[in-house]
Amino acid sequence: MPNESLAIEVVYAQKHQYQIIALSVPQGTTIEQAIIQSQILAAFPQIDLYANEPTLRNCVGIFNQIKQLDEVVKAGDRVEIYCPLPQSAIEARKARAKAQRKAKLQKKAARLG
Repeated sequence: MPNESLAIEVVYAQKHQYQIIALSVPQGTTIEQAIIQSQILAAFPQIDLYANEPTLRNCVGIFNQIKQLDEVVKAGDRVEIYCPLPQSAIEARKARAKAQRKAKLQKKAARLG
């Protein structure tokens, strides 16, 4: 049935705010088309699906699996728009390790001094 409609959801969440939009889209609709049709970009203008810098771009996925914008949605899919990370996972781990080393040294210095 080429004209069959698919029920999907488009979801975007921030720390204190989220929105879930239920849609009916035609078969063959891509993730990008579904996001545009949902009009969620108007509600959250900070969403940038096309930024050249990966740390500024919002990634997308379906049920917590990263996908490309040109992937076709299926009935029941939940298209998720993820917030960009402020730093890469590697950078975050290095910063935590550095902070832990500093805290250890301070604790040791306090005991000795």
